[in-house]
This record gives sequence, C-alpha cells and structure tokens, in this order.
Amino acid sequence: MKMTKDYTIMVNGKVKMVGQALGNIFYKKVKKSKHLFRIANAWGIDVAVFQQAQKDGCIKIMIYDEENDVTYTTTFELFSISGFKKDFGAFGAQIFLPLKYFNMINAKQALLWEE
Repeated sequence: MKMTKDYTIMVNGKVKMVGQALGNIFYKKVKKSKHLFRIANAWGIDVAVFQQAQKDGCIKIMIYDEENDVTYTTTFELFSISGFKKDFGAFGAQIFLPLKYFNMINAKQALLWEE
C-alpha cells in the first residue's frame, strides 16, 4: 500500500490542502488559468511543502491541470536545480519551474508513471 500524506498551508487564516504524497510522488491538482505563474510560464510549489515532501521521501512531482486534463511530471532534483524562488507575501515563498522542464502526459500514461 502506498503511503499517503496531505500537505497544507495557511491562506488568509484558513487551512488549504496544496498537495499529497502518494508513495514517492508529490501530487498537486491545479487550474492552469488560476495557478500558472504566467510571467515565467511556470508551476509553483510552496517552499516549505516542497522541502517537507522531499524529507518524506518524494522524488517525483506530478501536477494535474484539471481544466485541460493534462498531467505535468518532473523530478524533485530537476525542480531544485532549474527552479527559482519567489515570495508573493500572503501566499509565502514558492519555488517555480518553467513548463519547458516538465513532461506532459495523458491519464493513461500517468497511471504507468505512478508504478
């Protein structure tokens, strides 16, 4: 059985789930129109969540864009090496990785990637 763990942050005094560990994969559901950092064409992860997921043994990242039914995959290593940090104040520091560093896969491929 795969280990699962929810990752949360505080936003405007409320707890918000921002991802899950599914075995060694950090999984995050997003809406591209709302969550993509357009200036850099990049997906972001809260820095504290990123660090905790790494400590918990996650080595892969899977970001599912539910608006377009597309899954983006990469590794923590690539995210760490090629990513950059930005702090938006109320949302805290985040680490971003431009889309050019991700692989895009469909739902069937995503199931295989998780194995």
